[in-house]
Amino acid sequence: TWLLREGAEDEFDEDTAVGSSILSKITGLVTHRLNRSYYEQCTLSGNLDLKEAGIDVENIESVGDYLINGEVDVKSIRLGHNNIGDKGLKVFLSTHFWETQEYCEALNMDTCYLGPRSAFMLAEACLRPEWRITKLILSRNSIGDDGAICFGQALREPECRLRLLNLETNGLTDVGAAALMSALRANRSLEFLNLAGNDAITDSLNEAFVELFSRNNVIRLVQLYAVEFFISDGELRMVQTRSM
Repeated sequence: TWLLREGAEDEFDEDTAVGSSILSKITGLVTHRLNRSYYEQCTLSGNLDLKEAGIDVENIESVGDYLINGEVDVKSIRLGHNNIGDKGLKVFLSTHFWETQEYCEALNMDTCYLGPRSAFMLAEACLRPEWRITKLILSRNSIGDDGAICFGQALREPECRLRLLNLETNGLTDVGAAALMSALRANRSLEFLNLAGNDAITDSLNEAFVELFSRNNVIRLVQLYAVEFFISDGELRMVQTRSM
């Protein structure tokens, strides 16, 4: 959230062009971040980019209002590096936009302070008929193994249409990774799974992931903490990305 401590404005030299310009930019951001015109400026070719925009639980509903009433068909939403949290996500998912929209396929909530509760809500949303998101980026949050298990349960269901799931750096261990791997034995939509940055995932699961690729002809790439598995020229490849 943008904050100006009491008396801070006095520190700017408003008699100079530099001081006036800086003050104008700061107060302008505070004033316009909730304004429809600001959101329109952040929308380019159908992609709404609100990274580091100061969105939080108190004002995220305004994003939903813009998505409902805006004249642009938004194809992707980027909310990364905003203090949204579980409560803010609940507000965002409850907006009428998700029941009516037809075009938005990507949701990026990198570093939004989301926990296991958010994973539960998003996993549940993935099973709704009206849910169009196929690319879900939740890197650098804190969903943990409980959150991974929620997504594992969703991925087992035929209603889940996720093609990309990024859970990089979310505090997962072998428990969460195993839950996702088990689900992918039945899933036939997910192509890319990113679990990199979860340093508690060990190489004890490597053999099981190799077996997964032999059972699932849809999955194209799995990234773990120290290794990547991917399909190239019809063959399974494994690349060590760091030392364990």
